[in-house]
Amino acid sequence: NGVTLATAFGLQTDADVVNWINGIGPTVAFCTATLLSATTILPASGATAYVYLTGGTDVAVADADSAPALAVFTDLFGTGQVSYPGVTTTTVYENITNHALAFNRVAVLDGANTATAATLLTAASTIQSGVTDPSYGSIFAPWIQVPGLVNSNPSVPTKTAFPRTVPPCGLVAARMAVMDATNDCNVPAAGTKDGASSYAVAVTQTYSSSDRGLLNSAGVNVIRTVPGVNVIAVYGYRSLSFNQAWNFLANVRMRMQITKDLDALGEGFVFQEMDGKGLIFAAFAGSLAGQLNAYYARGSLYGLTANDAFAVNTGASINTPATIAAGQLNAAVKLRMSPSAEFVTINITKYLSSTPLPV
Repeated sequence: NGVTLATAFGLQTDADVVNWINGIGPTVAFCTATLLSATTILPASGATAYVYLTGGTDVAVADADSAPALAVFTDLFGTGQVSYPGVTTTTVYENITNHALAFNRVAVLDGANTATAATLLTAASTIQSGVTDPSYGSIFAPWIQVPGLVNSNPSVPTKTAFPRTVPPCGLVAARMAVMDATNDCNVPAAGTKDGASSYAVAVTQTYSSSDRGLLNSAGVNVIRTVPGVNVIAVYGYRSLSFNQAWNFLANVRMRMQITKDLDALGEGFVFQEMDGKGLIFAAFAGSLAGQLNAYYARGSLYGLTANDAFAVNTGASINTPATIAAGQLNAAVKLRMSPSAEFVTINITKYLSSTPLPV
């Protein structure tokens, strides 16, 4: 009657299942179990029979299959991150990054599980030269280790659970989701505060300080155990862009958010009358400015005042008689996104006890 009477984990064979049920069934669940002989014939509807699926062919997935697979995720799925967990080939990298460009998304790519920084640098360079706009892609490395699964089967003498090695995209996407729940996408899901893992137990590779600098400059984001605080955290947040304006991954993801939000506001003006008094142009500008001002209030746009941070133009220079006659309602938005504090420098100067501190 909806009450769980017993639970088992780690049963590996049919005999394990039967023995376990018969061991607790008569007193706990008031039932017994019997192992029937196997058959290769599928049972008729409603018949009492069992088929053991012990055979079959495991079909390999080719890199080229990633393109039609990605095509399933149409614009109806909205914005967000896209990954192909564990695959580190050039074809898949390029297909995901081009898909992100086409659908206003961000590609979170798994770097190869290697201690050789040059391999990751080559992969980044290959993507940059092979896609339309590399700013829509980002690489994370190395892979991480998470706790293993404990075997609770009483017939197995050891209960040792070895850590599992998993690709980094899961951690990265999870931290992004956590941050996006209460922030704009311009807040980096990185660092010991916002990029730390509460589940990982180790990283599979470590890189020297010089290698980390090279990787960061190339758009490869390192996950590392941070000394001093001893936490495993995403410790890089860059895109693969050649363009300095889109180096920061937080700005790339903010571009995704702004494009989505302003597009949604624009939908409210589709098929509205464009009156000769210009009221619709003012209303359109006000709607866009209101959304941008909300970003500014949260710190995602940069400026001492809102006027320093963004500007919206729906005036006669872009809504001309010709564009109005063509049924176009146009707006030009200029903005400055807040950068991320990638480096923190603290200078300490000692003065003699007899020397006053300078003002």
